[in-house]
Amino acid sequence: MSDEQAAPDSKGVSIELLAAVDLGPEIAGMAGRQLRMRKVTIEPGGVFGPIHDHVGRPGVVYILQGTITDHRNGEAEDYGPGPGWPEDRHTMHWLENTGTTSAVEISVDVVWQPLARVMSPRRDSSWGNSAAATSRMPLLMTRTATSWSPATRCSG
Repeated sequence: MSDEQAAPDSKGVSIELLAAVDLGPEIAGMAGRQLRMRKVTIEPGGVFGPIHDHVGRPGVVYILQGTITDHRNGEAEDYGPGPGWPEDRHTMHWLENTGTTSAVEISVDVVWQPLARVMSPRRDSSWGNSAAATSRMPLLMTRTATSWSPATRCSG
């Protein structure tokens, strides 16, 4: 698909929140913002859409496996495995996997915490309510005087 206006809705996409850091205590002026790392899997024929922007939500992507096609500005570019694309205030795009194997990316971005809560695994029933499910929830990392350490599980 090359017509950005015809970008379909998402299908065949799963997202796992790996970690998040509250930036408010770390950087002046960043209250309410979070650094977030996610693993995004796009199955063959899958689409991460519809077309969306990254205004106020900058990020970077690294492709672990497969190939992901990034559609922006009327052009399509394939990435992977390896460094992906930047996502800045000028980004308006959608993604797809036209390959025959699953494509997996690591996406790191800065988001407003309410948005991060919406993406919380607690909202995803596949995480369940058991103690085992809680142990699989991503960690919210906090910084001590000398290092980063797990503080709490992200709770949404």
